[in-house]
Amino acid sequence: MLLPDEFTSFWSAIVNPHAYCRVVIPERTTCYLTNCCVDQENELRPDSGRVSLFAKVNKGEDIAITPFILNYFESANTQIEFQENSEILFWVSGVELPIHICGYLIGDFVVDITERPMPENPPT
Repeated sequence: MLLPDEFTSFWSAIVNPHAYCRVVIPERTTCYLTNCCVDQENELRPDSGRVSLFAKVNKGEDIAITPFILNYFESANTQIEFQENSEILFWVSGVELPIHICGYLIGDFVVDITERPMPENPPT
């Protein structure tokens, strides 16, 4: 097994329905999204349905990261790289369940993570 030459740290966040999860990556830092999964603890959780994780980097296009199918496909391993000085907005669509996301950082030890409500009629 090869160990990385640089120190890495871990980050995680919860992307809630009706909210944007904003992640800001500082200078000299690379951020990786390595895992995402549907929340398992919600007592109002339906037995079926779909929920999808989306992202937008800076002023780019909306990107679907992964669609989840409840009770079938509820977690995913990824290797998505985000560069320094990027602002990523994550949000969920479909069944109203949170999605947990996590990954690691190379360079700095922290990213700025905040949550803000989505507008009632988000732009398309």
